Amino acid sequence: MLFRPSFCANCGEKIERADWHIWTSRRFCDLCVTEMPVQEYAPKIVVGIAILASAASFLGYLRPESSKADLPIARQRLVENSNLTTRKVAPPQAVASPEPNVVDPNTATTQQAPRTLAALPPTKPEPSVKPVVDEVYFCGAQTKKGTPCSRRVKGNVRCYQHMGMPAMVAGEKLRVG
Repeated sequence: MLFRPSFCANCGEKIERADWHIWTSRRFCDLCVTEMPVQEYAPKIVVGIAILASAASFLGYLRPESSKADLPIARQRLVENSNLTTRKVAPPQAVASPEPNVVDPNTATTQQAPRTLAALPPTKPEPSVKPVVDEVYFCGAQTKKGTPCSRRVKGNVRCYQHMGMPAMVAGEKLRVG
């Protein structure tokens, strides 16, 4: 049920209506409605536009993808992208290099210098140095609960919270792995 005022917001006259409809004024009497149409109908128009805009955006969200691709620009981009992926690239033509032939004195054969970095033979990666793995321990200090702390630390030391406290168990039992 909508609000039914007893008095007009403008003149203060008592409002007595036999029939209340959705389009009847909820603020003014019949005389003041004719004097102030902007104040009466502007909020109703704004609410109506907001409802229409939200309904249109919701329906646009529900619209299937196939109907979204009907736009001409979207079609052009789709065709361009498909041409890019299906286009075959011709192999590069042999181009005479401006670099002179290099003679290897040991084998006495002629070798041509590579023109690009991709033409260079792959180099073997240097053997990586394995990092030194510190031994991992549990902190082991007594917590407020009375159990040993289970935070992992590097070396047989205490965590930042239990710095300076003794461990509850022996060091061999604190080692993780």
